Amino acid sequence: MKIGRNDKCPCGSNKKYKHCCANKKIVQEDSNLLSLSDQQFLGYSRERLPSESPFDLATDGLCCLVMTLDNLKASTLNEMHNTDTFISGMVIVTSGECSDVQMAGPFDSLDEAFEYARIEHGVIRFQSQPEFI
Repeated sequence: MKIGRNDKCPCGSNKKYKHCCANKKIVQEDSNLLSLSDQQFLGYSRERLPSESPFDLATDGLCCLVMTLDNLKASTLNEMHNTDTFISGMVIVTSGECSDVQMAGPFDSLDEAFEYARIEHGVIRFQSQPEFI
């Protein structure tokens, strides 16, 4: 299923896709594949299946996203929440559907956020860029 330009953005911003992530390469048109920056990690509640390509970032079993905020993400969150508490370098964990995104953090390190995701969301593996075997 493809994301329409007028659909809500799957990142959880409640904006239309065309006004949010359509040009940011956060989500590709193929909903089975995601594209992540080097400071974003998908948390999965299952191991990668032998039939799955190690170059794809599957959505099945996906339960959270751990990310380090850069200036753009921090600014976007500050605008969305009408605050100035988000700064570049903060680590957060997000989970939930587009209309009900939950955020936890900030955490002092990625390791601390990974541990939180394991305990609170049952994550058993993290994946960022494609895994090479």
